Amino acid sequence: MEIYKLENDEESPETIAIISNEHADRQQNQQLADTESKRGLNPNAAPFHRANTHSSCSGASDDSYIRRRLDASKEADANSSRLIYSDGMDFQQIKDVTTLMIRNIPNRLTFMDLVNFMDFYCRGNVSNSAAYDFLYLVMDFRTSLNKGYAFVNFTTSKAANVFRGSLTDLKWFGWKSKKICEISVAKVQGLDALERHFKQSVMQSYRDDFMPIAFTPPRNGYNANEVQYRVLVSRSQNWHLQKRRL
Repeated sequence: MEIYKLENDEESPETIAIISNEHADRQQNQQLADTESKRGLNPNAAPFHRANTHSSCSGASDDSYIRRRLDASKEADANSSRLIYSDGMDFQQIKDVTTLMIRNIPNRLTFMDLVNFMDFYCRGNVSNSAAYDFLYLVMDFRTSLNKGYAFVNFTTSKAANVFRGSLTDLKWFGWKSKKICEISVAKVQGLDALERHFKQSVMQSYRDDFMPIAFTPPRNGYNANEVQYRVLVSRSQNWHLQKRRL
């Protein structure tokens, strides 16, 4: 298994800071979230990378490329959906929770934005020894926008519980989004279980930052230069993909 180091690992306070905010009207927030989601799924939205740049079949039609992207996106949905508990599940019902689902993420936030945010959070929680060894921002492969949720695994249940209490019902700042952050418990708990879960998965994307990523050693906000990452899924050979740095 090949291991890589992250590039562009600098903090971006403007995009990662969050501020406490009173509860807005839930129905209005849901409408705003739905509107943003629909924008992200617009079939005419230009992806960050041109279709013909990464197509594996010479002369492949745009329709064929779009179908492959849709299939890949469905595969990502299938893998991520198996990580989620029902909304009724909470911390009190599960022992030693370390893996969480972050919900209502602004759709234009990237994987590196989320990494920077998590590092920023960990630096502010030194007394709690906050560190994480897994991060997966679920992406729409067709639009290159995230789908509004992500998974993170902390190294201790205490760190996960503090994170949940700190971020629940907070507003994302700097993204022109009125989404309110929510934290849920993931179905698959712990790095070992996550690795087993993704071991047989195949995703059709050439980008590491669209994949579930494990970090060694766990990231704590101070050790970015020491951390290496590895992708936990296989990628379809039909895409003739090349390994790239994030």
